[in-house]
Amino acid sequence: MAYHADRSIAGNIDDWLDQFEMFSIYEILPEILELWGANLETEVQSKKTSKK
Repeated sequence: MAYHADRSIAGNIDDWLDQFEMFSIYEILPEILELWGANLETEVQSKKTSKK
């Protein structure tokens, strides 16, 4: 999809992926866990448990 928007991007996906920097998953793990935890929280109380 990126290639269709900008023809200067490499047509080969491997060449395109090589343009991105590598990073350690351990550097961003705390942020991932925080986002994951926030995603697991519910915003609406269950109707079954709210009537008690």
